[in-house]
Amino acid sequence: MYLARSSAQSFMRRFSMHIDIVMMMMPICCKALLSPQYKIEHIYAPYKQPCKQQMSQEYKDESLHRILCKMDPDTFPSASQSRKAIEHGRLVVLRADDYCLPTSTSGGSTLDSTISNVGIIADSSITLHDGDVIAIRSRLDNGSYPQSCTKYVDPPTNIKDFLAVENPVLFEDDHIAIVNKPGGLDCIGEKRNDLQSILPFVLRPPENIIQKKPRSSQCYLPRPVHRLDRKTSGCVLVAKSKNAMRQFSHLFASRQLQKSYCAITFGIPRHLTGTIL
Repeated sequence: MYLARSSAQSFMRRFSMHIDIVMMMMPICCKALLSPQYKIEHIYAPYKQPCKQQMSQEYKDESLHRILCKMDPDTFPSASQSRKAIEHGRLVVLRADDYCLPTSTSGGSTLDSTISNVGIIADSSITLHDGDVIAIRSRLDNGSYPQSCTKYVDPPTNIKDFLAVENPVLFEDDHIAIVNKPGGLDCIGEKRNDLQSILPFVLRPPENIIQKKPRSSQCYLPRPVHRLDRKTSGCVLVAKSKNAMRQFSHLFASRQLQKSYCAITFGIPRHLTGTIL
């Protein structure tokens, strides 16, 4: 906990010592983050629609989350849990036209590979057809926060924009990180379209999370200590523990830490110093 309790001056000394090492590591980390690996945990038998005589209008329009509850009530005992599995990207659908299934769906490597490469990540609007196969997938460990903490299998789609900037992660240890936020990205926004949603997929978890493998409710996910406007690019301090968030929020509130901005102007200002109201 020494970094969370240290002064800003001590932190900057530590930051300058490690910045070169972190920059050398980033190309390897970014490559793994852009191409995460997945595994197929379970493959269900091909979906069978009831015959037309038995198919009521209600059953015909039945949503995927209700079908999951009927197919596997042990894994999805409630509609709420099946909805969350779909929202988090755990379900994949392989169309019957995309693959000639063997008589067994116990999960051979060929079928797993086909589902991973050709399968459609299911959302709430997907419609199942006769012969379609549903599979459950999970993300393999790639050094970032595990799926048990993030809940979501896939990172936000705008992670590529974040990783495209030069040195996206400038510093990181078990307590804090400093990231290089690109312009056009909210620090905290909605629908996973913000920096906070990206952070668990680009930062490594503290050692205690790696060892204990806690549930999502027991994980403290990294989050910005302060904000920058959407169009503003620059360094953002990230807390990776409750104690770090508390300590650095206090430093900002007591003005022991300050932010400096650089701006591009059109022409030369008449006064080189002043206050903008």
